[in-house]
Amino acid sequence: EKRAIEAIIIDRKDNSETSRPVDISETNDVNSLKQMLLANGLWPFLRQRPFSVIPCPDSQPKALFISCFDSSPLAPDYKILLKGKKDEWEKGICILKQVIGPSPIHLCLRKGDDNTFFESTENVDIQYFKGPHPAGNVGTQIHRIAPIDKGETVWYIHPQDVVTIGRFFLRKELSFEKTIALTGPKMEQPGYISTIYGADLSEILKNNNVV
Repeated sequence: EKRAIEAIIIDRKDNSETSRPVDISETNDVNSLKQMLLANGLWPFLRQRPFSVIPCPDSQPKALFISCFDSSPLAPDYKILLKGKKDEWEKGICILKQVIGPSPIHLCLRKGDDNTFFESTENVDIQYFKGPHPAGNVGTQIHRIAPIDKGETVWYIHPQDVVTIGRFFLRKELSFEKTIALTGPKMEQPGYISTIYGADLSEILKNNNVV
């Protein structure tokens, strides 16, 4: 069999910090913003369709999509994931708008939900979707709003990653914390917990007697 990397495991100390301050300066230069995102591991939050790959920094997307709801079973409520992070969200949108230039940012919302958090966002196009799963899938939303023709690309990003980018530029803090939902019939204590990207889920699930 061909040799291949199957996993990269990073062992961190129990008392190690999950965030650190960064020394960055305010700038409106697009290339400088891109370099900051690249140098601090934030650029891979952006994904490109087709093929769901990390986009080339020098490319220009047809549009940027942010799906602001999840229609899959037992999905988390994005209002809870982003609670108290309005300033970081707004800053993240502002940075992304500078990065993609004239291309539109489409916020995809579920029609009938309480979308106050997202509807007050400036410099974006609001799109509403209704119906069962996969209405919340970004692929479905791209197909309905901006179908990809030959030679075109579309970018997308998760709302929590927008907040991470916003915190980096607003608070000058590099943090990879995120909120996840523990759900399903096997969960003795379902709910939301704060963790970090790349965390070992077996330890989290062990407390709920899942593994």
